[in-house]
Amino acid sequence: MSTQYIDGFSFGTDLSIVVTNNATGAAVTFDGRMTDFEVTPREKLETSEPIDEGGLVEDRLLPGGYQGTITVDRKSDAFGALYAYLDAQFYANGLRQTFTIESFEPQADRLSVAIYNHTKVVFHGYKPGKWARARVSANVSFVCQQRLKMQ
Repeated sequence: MSTQYIDGFSFGTDLSIVVTNNATGAAVTFDGRMTDFEVTPREKLETSEPIDEGGLVEDRLLPGGYQGTITVDRKSDAFGALYAYLDAQFYANGLRQTFTIESFEPQADRLSVAIYNHTKVVFHGYKPGKWARARVSANVSFVCQQRLKMQ
């Protein structure tokens, strides 16, 4: 997915991702063109009771991984087939596979790209789409252990 600029405005999908199966090293194919990718931290704010530090409240932030969603314009059932395979593997032998998402995020200067690895990704909540209109969007949620800055 590439970015095209017309008169200084971004046209098309700026961000691209590569998803790899950690067990096999194979790239994961989604159902179509990605239209949305969102990642948010799952952090927890801990506040101490005001009985230490001279009676002052103290806050600490505990990291808890990340969560996100990927939405695509559905053109095939590629990810749906993978999701069904993962379910079958779990029921057959209790195995759950993890993945790595590598995101390539162009910066505002249009000259540099930030690269992040999302580690030990687990997909959940796959929604293959709603067949109400001509455009069908598929959506999957994920959680991951870390979001590491690679470049």
